[in-house]
Amino acid sequence: AITSLQASANARLIVATTTGQEWLSYSLMIGQPSVYNNGALSLFGANCSVLVMQGTELLAGGSNQIPAWNPSTDQFSNVCIIDTNEYRFHGANEVRYMDATKNGDTIAAYTDGDKVLHLYDRETGSMLMEWQNASGPMRFSPDGRLLLAAMNNSLVLIDVASKLIIHRYTMFLDAPWALAFNPVRAGVFAIVWGE
Repeated sequence: AITSLQASANARLIVATTTGQEWLSYSLMIGQPSVYNNGALSLFGANCSVLVMQGTELLAGGSNQIPAWNPSTDQFSNVCIIDTNEYRFHGANEVRYMDATKNGDTIAAYTDGDKVLHLYDRETGSMLMEWQNASGPMRFSPDGRLLLAAMNNSLVLIDVASKLIIHRYTMFLDAPWALAFNPVRAGVFAIVWGE
């Protein structure tokens, strides 16, 4: 099943992340619109992905690592490793959902084993904040100032600068499958539930 689908603004790069696979499939348009380079990235256990920096970099989540891939150079780099030592004795702890600001400087990741939402600063290489009892996906607002996240059968709106929960939306029975902010109207978002 496809867990995330990303396309760059100019549609030169389209990436689909699938569960139960050890790769991400992609299509990279080169030159004329009819010429595509299709392939698969070998990223063991990738669960989710997000394109940043105008589609020039792909961040992928799986295991407890977040690697970055530059499609122009076909180079990989390790962005961060989420420390999950406290959870290792209880079973697998993987990045199940993630998002990043448009420039890729701030990354939010949900690890499913310990149910923690992590906020990571890529420039300083430090974990900014962690919230317990997270329950699924999250999404940054287009300007990167807000983070909407599933937590305890509710949605929380987090001010990224202060790292404070500024609003809680309740009355949800289950965590949503996907979230999205309206790219034009600030503060408007959509929620998708399964089944």
